[in-house]
Amino acid sequence: LIAVSLFPSPFPRLPPIVRGGAIDRYWPTADGRLVEYDIDEVMYDEDSPYQNIKILHSKQFGNILILSGDVNLAESDVAYTRAIMGSGKEDYTGKDVLILGGGDGGILCEIVKLKPKMVTMVEISIVLIEDCIPVLKRYAKEGREFDYVINDLTAVPISTSPEEDSTWEFLRLILDLSMQVLKQDGKYFTQGNCVNLTEALSLYEEQLGRLYCPVEFSKEIICVPSYLELWVFYTVWKKAKP
Repeated sequence: LIAVSLFPSPFPRLPPIVRGGAIDRYWPTADGRLVEYDIDEVMYDEDSPYQNIKILHSKQFGNILILSGDVNLAESDVAYTRAIMGSGKEDYTGKDVLILGGGDGGILCEIVKLKPKMVTMVEISIVLIEDCIPVLKRYAKEGREFDYVINDLTAVPISTSPEEDSTWEFLRLILDLSMQVLKQDGKYFTQGNCVNLTEALSLYEEQLGRLYCPVEFSKEIICVPSYLELWVFYTVWKKAKP
């Protein structure tokens, strides 16, 4: 028997997923959607002791840095860099700035243009710069303080499940140590995650109420081109002392 549908599908025909290609063009968004990128060349693909590092070239977005399967940043994503630096509202002239992460160099490249007094940059990988946690602990012990702390180490975990407990613990530790080295009138900038991940973002905001000192925060939603989704950025500052 030949069955013929009398009712055409309400959905247009979807393009096929190309499997087994020489270049992987499909990468997931933070909220679980699969996106096909216009990747035309693999620029770099190596394993470090900590993660897989890929640089893929996109016709739209330029070179894209992908760390262990996570789209990290592309040449098109100046909006990300501006947002995590305060969206052009801050005066960095003569200020002491601490960058956590930022191994792609985008933040450092932009911030030196604003004539800060000193920029210190630490990473999670000892291969790149210095492991950030012992450095932050040392700065706190020495009483060293910064006008700005920019945390570009990791996004807020996408899950609140027990499997993510170690990542949340790392995030809480970084938050608390960052507040310890932040001047009373300083500001802390960081990324959150995709705007659709409301549960994870709410849990992050709860952590802000559990730090060693009381803080306030604001958030901004920015479209990051290569992410193909809206991204949340946070500004955190210490409450004024009574």
